[in-house]
Amino acid sequence: WLALAGVVLFPVSIGLFQAPLQNLVGNLLINSYGVQAYQEQLLVMGIPVVLLSGLVQEGAKLLPTSLWWWGQNRQLSPRTGLAIGAVVGAGFGVCEAQWLLNQVFTSGFAWDYVTLYGFDAIWPFWERFFTVAFHIATGALTGYWLAKGKGWQFYLIASFIHFFTNYFILFLYRGLITVLQIEIIVAVIAVIVFGVILWLRWRKEPISGTAAAPGMSPSESASSSQ
Repeated sequence: WLALAGVVLFPVSIGLFQAPLQNLVGNLLINSYGVQAYQEQLLVMGIPVVLLSGLVQEGAKLLPTSLWWWGQNRQLSPRTGLAIGAVVGAGFGVCEAQWLLNQVFTSGFAWDYVTLYGFDAIWPFWERFFTVAFHIATGALTGYWLAKGKGWQFYLIASFIHFFTNYFILFLYRGLITVLQIEIIVAVIAVIVFGVILWLRWRKEPISGTAAAPGMSPSESASSSQ
């Protein structure tokens, strides 16, 4: 059900929130400064447009974890929060991958393209592989820290990481980097964030409270420790 929630939240967040807000902000900037100025200053004026993608998508992925957290009276272990966020992120990322790769196949993709164009033919699949991992990792990151009571702080951090990853698209539009370079950047960021999540998942959590000594009740143990 959590994975299904991620699948449903992808089109809802994109169609009802991200796309309309990005169009609104983009049109406001164009109407205020003109199309030419917007294109020339794309690396600056495109910041709020790209930032919205991170804020909306990371907020959508955090929603099921937040509801679960509130349903448990804000009592959720960090590893459970990490697992919930990862599953929601997986559903979100897989739905996005299916939507984008469907456009690749409907455009007439065939294996012959690989022999003709090399990496240029397969980069959408490369990108989606690492992007799904990225969605899993950022969803797990916010879920983990939500359980620790720092949900909104790490929501903003995850949103900024999302923005930072997408921001390189503006460099591509300006012809400053190539498709191959941006795909390497996306892959590196995804691997780093996913590595952080694996570390959080497997590291030993500090033991809270004072353990009772053999033959002593917890209250007696606490008194003796004082």
